[in-house]
Amino acid sequence: MTELKDYSGEFIPNVRYEDFSKEFLARLLIEYGRCYIMADALWYTAVKERFGREVANALDYEMWVNRFPPFETARILSVLNLKNRDVADAMKFWQLAAMMPHGMFDYEIDLKSNNHAILTIKRCPALIRFETKEPEMIEPICQVMELASARAYANEINPNIVVTMPKMPPRKSPDEICCQFEFKLEPKV
Repeated sequence: MTELKDYSGEFIPNVRYEDFSKEFLARLLIEYGRCYIMADALWYTAVKERFGREVANALDYEMWVNRFPPFETARILSVLNLKNRDVADAMKFWQLAAMMPHGMFDYEIDLKSNNHAILTIKRCPALIRFETKEPEMIEPICQVMELASARAYANEINPNIVVTMPKMPPRKSPDEICCQFEFKLEPKV
């Protein structure tokens, strides 16, 4: 069968991802990533509306720091076949993670060595929304939860990866970068 460029034709009873073109699968994967991000945002909003911001923040933290990183990281690392578990592998994970769908975030990774990298987020839709509509969210989400979540994911890759945020919101100007994470592999003492 010829690779499908979309699924606009006839129904295929046993259709498989392998039946589609690489370009189609890339577009589909990006949309799955956007749905992943939106599901979190909609869930958070529903909890906030019913139980308040404090409960929503606590549950969001529980999900993205304590519960989901081990589940997601184990599965994605296995598919990516990452075995070194150094900072370079962590950056490979971040490049392809559903939480960073291509086209939604503008970021760059400066891999200084296999044990040191800087991840710079130049455009973040959540921060842009917070700056204009919910500035009270910058501290609990951008400063607290995002750093803790990055640390949790990095810990699942290698417990010796130390994550810091040299630059975090709030920004003085929309022309500034949104935030910056530094990853270093440091032996525990």
